[in-house]
Amino acid sequence: MNRTSRRMFSMTPSAHQRRSRAAFIEAHAPERWYGTSPTRLGNDGEATMHAPGTLILLCGKMAAGKSTLAARLADERDAMLFGEDALLAALYPDEVHDLDDYRLRSSRLKDAMRPHIVDLLRRGVSVVMDFPANTVRQRQWLRGLIDESAASHELHYLVATDEACKARLARRAVEQPERSATDTPQMFDLVTAYFRPPTDDEGFEVVRHER
Repeated sequence: MNRTSRRMFSMTPSAHQRRSRAAFIEAHAPERWYGTSPTRLGNDGEATMHAPGTLILLCGKMAAGKSTLAARLADERDAMLFGEDALLAALYPDEVHDLDDYRLRSSRLKDAMRPHIVDLLRRGVSVVMDFPANTVRQRQWLRGLIDESAASHELHYLVATDEACKARLARRAVEQPERSATDTPQMFDLVTAYFRPPTDDEGFEVVRHER
């Protein structure tokens, strides 16, 4: 067998074969091989692994400054930012007037977003979730994203007094009149009654911010 024949029957793929295999998989298997970290194909057609992104969460009373911090963290980490308030306003305009309205639409939104958030994290994209992590149940849902994606995480806990939050709430109602129906002292008291700070036994990596 001459040298050309040996190359043709070699078990080691050539560069051309690896590129062809990569192109075939990209075209026919867009959703592929998700374990703790997804597999991507390099320029040589060989599979490479990378670490999941970081999921950044926020906990704090209404008007504690979570959205402001979320935007800053997203800029600093070059992360994707998802804000529940903005998404609910876009998807359900003029439909959220009380806690029952909020719970129903928030649940629908979370169900729709969950697989996409997990996918981003598995692909190595960091995500800032400006969704409240203010109750044990809310944090359990967010914990599910961490467990399913095997991502690292940070839970930023904004510590603020009721008085400071109500003062910010009053300013926000003036600056954003579209929120004046829900940004009220009465709504603050109602929502804050359900607030529970994170505890050690929940197992989160907590970063405290004194406001």
